[in-house]
Formats: sequence, structure tokens, C-alpha cells
Amino acid sequence: MKKLILFAVAVIMFSANIMAADVFVGVKGGVGASDDNLKDIANSNFYKYEDNNGILGAELGFDFNSGASDRLGVKLGFNSYGKTSYEDKTLNSDLLLKNTIAVPLTAYYKYASNETGLHFWIGGGITWASLKFQDDRINYGKTKDQIFPHAAGGVEWRAAKFIGIGLDLNYNFDAKIKSSGMYRDFTGLEGFLAFRLYFS
Repeated sequence: MKKLILFAVAVIMFSANIMAADVFVGVKGGVGASDDNLKDIANSNFYKYEDNNGILGAELGFDFNSGASDRLGVKLGFNSYGKTSYEDKTLNSDLLLKNTIAVPLTAYYKYASNETGLHFWIGGGITWASLKFQDDRINYGKTKDQIFPHAAGGVEWRAAKFIGIGLDLNYNFDAKIKSSGMYRDFTGLEGFLAFRLYFS
């Protein structure tokens, strides 16, 4: 998977060199759909359950046809998800879904009538995700990977030529990751508030 990510970055960098493009870097935070079956598996009357559906992320991207109202772009993200945990008070053991990361690659169309002001974009792509499953009851721990498609869109306010503040929405399809009877399902909507810096 690391080779795929490096290849995607290389393609993006090559494309930026042959086309007029704005390069941007961004940070974002938000929440997203998250479902699991830890309580069904443990089935204990004395437990502590925590489900953190918060997401922190960063991204690198390129707006091609810089300066035009109709633009195409591509961006590569890195998202870190909150941990889900189930503590069985009876057995003094834990079920954990942790170390969850996702790397979405998104191609998009953007409409920008002016260099500043409101910009609108819509696109889609694929996401590679990795999740560690841990079951202390049977001394089990394993990391599983999954690739799934996503759709995305958003609105961004370019406060200045080099600064953007955006509201992004993603929808993940068929994003259930499973291992040893446990699962965490990210299928559904994600929402982010993003801050971006642009470089011409």
C-alpha cells in the first residue's frame, strides 16, 4: 500500500509540473459514521463502552487550470479516527478497535467564479483504511486493511488568494472492516471543517 501512495503522490507532482496549478495543504477536523458490534460480542452486564467518532486529518492537493472558473483537481488525504473500546468489568478485559487511519485519494471538479469568495467542488475516489483489532480475552491482535470508494463535495470560502476555509462532506461506500468476528463500519457520511493554504 505504501508503494501505491508513493505512486499517487508522484503522479500528482508530475501533473502539477505540466499544468498550471495551485498547490494546497490543509488540516481538518470532523465527525463521521461509525458502527461496531463490540457490545454484541461481549454481552456483559458490567461494562464500559466508548465510541469516539471524531476524525483529524491533513491533505495535499492541486487545483489545475488555476485562475479559470472551471477547474479540475486531485488531493491526497490522511485521516486518523478515534478509538472504540469495550471494557468488560467482569473479566477485566478489553475489546479495542484502534489505530484507525484512512488515506483518501479524490479527483474533483471545482467551480470558482472569482479568485476569492465562495468556491464549490464535487468529486470522488478511493480510500485505503487500516484498523487494529484487539481482543484481550483470547490474546488476539491483528491489523486489517480495506479499500473502498467514496463520494465527496464541499464549499470553500477563499478569504484571500492563499487562504481557504471549507466545509467538506464525504460519503463512504461498503466501508466495513472485519476480523475474527469483530467489525467497525465507516459506511456513511463524514463532515469536516478544513483550513487550507494555497501556493501558486
